[in-house]
Amino acid sequence: MKLLDDLCNHLYDMDVEWHLCGGFAIDVFLGSITRKHKDIDITVSLMIWKYVFST
Repeated sequence: MKLLDDLCNHLYDMDVEWHLCGGFAIDVFLGSITRKHKDIDITVSLMIWKYVFST
């Protein structure tokens, strides 16, 4: 969960719109971790793609 917390904090600090999707999104919706995850899926607007991945 620390990796997810770190990612969320970083994206909030960048003040960009993003959305959690995939397995972690389901777990957040359910309110508990249902399985071990190997990645975190997020979506960002193509308009800010370069900004997000340049930092």
